[in-house]
Amino acid sequence: MARHSLLLDEFRTLLPTVDAVSFDVFDTLFVRLLDQPEGLFALMGQHLADPHFLARRIEAQAQGFQTMRQEGRGEITLGDIYANLPHPRFDSQSLAQMEQGLEQTLIRLNPEVAELFAEARDSGKILLLTSDMYLPLEFFQSIARRFDVEPDHYLISSHCNSTKRDHG
Repeated sequence: MARHSLLLDEFRTLLPTVDAVSFDVFDTLFVRLLDQPEGLFALMGQHLADPHFLARRIEAQAQGFQTMRQEGRGEITLGDIYANLPHPRFDSQSLAQMEQGLEQTLIRLNPEVAELFAEARDSGKILLLTSDMYLPLEFFQSIARRFDVEPDHYLISSHCNSTKRDHG
């Protein structure tokens, strides 16, 4: 707990010295009600009554990465993943929407970081939300509106076709 308090104090000390503040979405400004991100896929499998969905979803993401690299792109999208995950009852767009909806229900605003976001906003700083993830820009805009933490800019890897994963 003491380390956490020190980080908050350091943020507040540095805030007057910067023009912009970037907040990562997952596990920073927002938290999920899951131990592991893949737990979302297990929940989808339960919802779809598909006991193999978790493994198939993980494999579809790996195939999406292969396609991304073959096409010379810098980042995968949710569409890339679901293009590799046929389902007997739902098309890829419906499954992608289902995943985003479930993600929405499992996300919560981190109140301590939200307080820092508000302090930065009140200090006139430029605010950015960042995520190195395949979810679309619209997903992040939606949660920002829902929790009233709208930034000035978004840096979302799937939208920018670039990620820190491969080249920093």
